[in-house]
Amino acid sequence: MELSQGTILNGTYNIIRLLGRGGMGNAYLADTMFHPYMRVVIKELNPSAACFDDPEQAGELFEKEAEFMKRFSHDGIPKIFDFFKENDRDYLVIEYIDGQTLEEILETNPASVTVEKSISWAIEIADIMDYLHNSFEFPIVYRDIKPANIMITQMGRIKLIDFGIARYYNPDKSVDTFRLGSPGYAPPELYKGIVQSSPQSDIYSLGVLLFQMLTKYDPTESPFKFPPMKSLYPDIPDKLEKIVLKSIEIQPLNRYLSMKDFKEALMNYMGVKEEISVIKPQSRYKLKTPRTFGELVEDWAPIMVTITICYPLIPGAIINGRGYLIWFLLLLFSLPLPVSGIIKDISPVRNILHACLLLILLFDFMFFIYKLLTFLF
Repeated sequence: MELSQGTILNGTYNIIRLLGRGGMGNAYLADTMFHPYMRVVIKELNPSAACFDDPEQAGELFEKEAEFMKRFSHDGIPKIFDFFKENDRDYLVIEYIDGQTLEEILETNPASVTVEKSISWAIEIADIMDYLHNSFEFPIVYRDIKPANIMITQMGRIKLIDFGIARYYNPDKSVDTFRLGSPGYAPPELYKGIVQSSPQSDIYSLGVLLFQMLTKYDPTESPFKFPPMKSLYPDIPDKLEKIVLKSIEIQPLNRYLSMKDFKEALMNYMGVKEEISVIKPQSRYKLKTPRTFGELVEDWAPIMVTITICYPLIPGAIINGRGYLIWFLLLLFSLPLPVSGIIKDISPVRNILHACLLLILLFDFMFFIYKLLTFLF
């Protein structure tokens, strides 16, 4: 059962809308009741809808995802804010990324992604993978690189989402406990069950993703079998083709030895010498989805909140009773309302009220500044 708009979770989070459904549950956009302008994503584990026969397995992976994200400190990975249980369901609260998934970009654009942008994004993903593979006591294998798990921010930067099936590489084990992965992007060793997933598994998945960005070929049509790249992209440089094909070799040992080697091969091809942190996209990717009125209001939130805080300090001789009434109403609508669970579309209504009230306060504040300047000069 989906959570309805206005549902309050953990006494803190106000559900705005459903963002998407996954094999392990739903993801919702929410705002925090004590910080009205801070939006978060809430992932809900639904054992009955989880892609496991045993709900306990789903719960273990969900808790492991939370544990992983608490340890991460990388610009390409969303921050985790909270993890709690309510009504026999687990919830994970993470940073909201304003942008589009790579899957949405590929579906809405008939042409393939440009070479420069494809490689730039692949380098950023490789940098995140290199961090996961080399920053902990054992490498963390992501295991789920695919367009739906790659977010492109409005500034054209990469954010990696959904660590639901990530795992530590264990040198003492021969196979994975759970053989998971997305068909078409997961390497063959994840299906054969003869070896465990390793950093080479992520190299394969990133190579498939790069193949798809360059050629627009859908790897889910025929997993592990790829048409010649030149048949899909006749002008692809031989050096770039060689890099991509090496990353998607069937045998793990024939791929790059590490994600760092893969990243360096791409950087050398682009002629990039500086670190990934200073690599900028060739051009900003313009999102198809327009910003909502409420989001535009939120852009001005810091200035408006400052005005609201300073407003009561204005002498009563300048501001009449109407102004103080509006100030009181603004504070009221900034707080969580009990009626928000009853009135449908309360968030758009609240955004409009915020905008109107804040604009009136801004006008009064500017009028006060004008009077003050007139008095002084």
